[in-house]
Amino acid sequence: FCISQCRINHNNDKRREKNLTVYRLEKELKRNEKILMKLMASPTYKDDQIAEIFIIHEGFNFDVSSDTKLNSKTRQLIRWSHAYGIEIKDPAHKTFTIHKRNRI
Repeated sequence: FCISQCRINHNNDKRREKNLTVYRLEKELKRNEKILMKLMASPTYKDDQIAEIFIIHEGFNFDVSSDTKLNSKTRQLIRWSHAYGIEIKDPAHKTFTIHKRNRI
């Protein structure tokens, strides 16, 4: 680097790019979590299931999750967005169930 300020600017730019990527993902996860929380309390969530159309209408992003876990009872994958998760309940009818993670 020509001078120390060039090195500092370069490292700051690298850090900023990394933080923006992490921030976007975290923002999307929090948005998904709020959507699942809202849907779980809504009247459209009946008999432990909700239709895919309501989830899509709220803008849920199925492409992001904080982690995943296999449900040992149903053998289906739960995609978590921090404290709330979503699992396919009936693929034929496109219904899902919403889970709330127990805090220890």
